[in-house]
Amino acid sequence: MALTPSDVQRIAHLARLELSAAEQAAMLVQLNGFFSIVEQMSAVDTAGVEPLYTPLSAVTDVTLRLRD
Repeated sequence: MALTPSDVQRIAHLARLELSAAEQAAMLVQLNGFFSIVEQMSAVDTAGVEPLYTPLSAVTDVTLRLRD
């Protein structure tokens, strides 16, 4: 999913940001780079991988302190 300059203008408007043309161009590159990383992560097969509630649980046994 690649964003267009008009998408960046709309996002800036919704966020109530005033961006110069140079800032919009830089933001376009950064946002498209972010979405590229997300697409790469989505392509990874995670079937059978247990979700971690904390990164420490991959290394050691962690017990959650839950209320009754």
